[in-house]
Amino acid sequence: MFLKLFAVVFVSLFYFLSGCQSVDVEPDSYQTSVDNTYWKLIELNGETVDFKDGQTREAYFQLVTDGLTVRGFGGCNNFSGRYQLNNDKLTFGPLMSTRMFCQNTMDLERQFLSVLKNFQYYSIDQDVLIFFSSNETPIARFKAVYFN
Repeated sequence: MFLKLFAVVFVSLFYFLSGCQSVDVEPDSYQTSVDNTYWKLIELNGETVDFKDGQTREAYFQLVTDGLTVRGFGGCNNFSGRYQLNNDKLTFGPLMSTRMFCQNTMDLERQFLSVLKNFQYYSIDQDVLIFFSSNETPIARFKAVYFN
């Protein structure tokens, strides 16, 4: 009886542990998705974005596939709206925003929201998203942020 119980527990434990193994993903083989990812702004119009000058929160956006909504923070105000993603073509609808004034970050926010309206196409290289202008110049870079 004891041996049979031990065998059942051992086999159950073996199947349980084999389902819990972690899988290492090679960076070259992993591609982050543009949607359902938190994209932190790291470069805007060729300038590195620094959030230390009186800035407590980073500028970001996130595309939420449930409802096709975009939400984010521009450096001073929260924003949200709708988006469309068709064959790797991303477009944003009109964005709604709160209306606070932040002296140190209003220019950053204005440029950021302008890029969201005016970029022509994007590319993703591992965990960096790049928005390009019509003349193929990078106008914004974002870094994927993952939360546990």
